[in-house]
Amino acid sequence: MPRWTGSYGQFAGPAGREVDIAIGACAITYEAQLWTLNTADFKDIPGLRLYSPV
Repeated sequence: MPRWTGSYGQFAGPAGREVDIAIGACAITYEAQLWTLNTADFKDIPGLRLYSPV
């Protein structure tokens, strides 16, 4: 089982954030850095490495 599967319940008010959480989970699973212009949507996901080109 992927290590991120238990993480969903850790987020306050995850409703409406399913896509952001899924994107973050994929990046964590593949040990990838997530490139985004909207770091605010991802900054509370533990273990996620963010990169903003701006």
